[in-house]
Amino acid sequence: AEFNAPLDVDALAAFASVAGEALDQAGKLLGKREANNLTLDINYVEKIVVRRFTLAQQAAFLLLVCPQSIDERSEVELSIDLIAEVLAEEN
Repeated sequence: AEFNAPLDVDALAAFASVAGEALDQAGKLLGKREANNLTLDINYVEKIVVRRFTLAQQAAFLLLVCPQSIDERSEVELSIDLIAEVLAEEN
């Protein structure tokens, strides 16, 4: 799903796939399989955050573009909880 994306949606989807693979590889190389968050500065103002989480026993990714100045961690966790809640209601 996409909401108000400031970048090309197809490019963001492709990036999510690459970032997911990077998270997997980083976890293996560092011996930290629970690694689940990747942040990339895309310019002086914005960053991309990719958060892997489990939904219905499947890996899922939340990707957001936000100002570099914010600490997005609590909002990401809240968003994941809300996504899981909405999807549970649909089943």
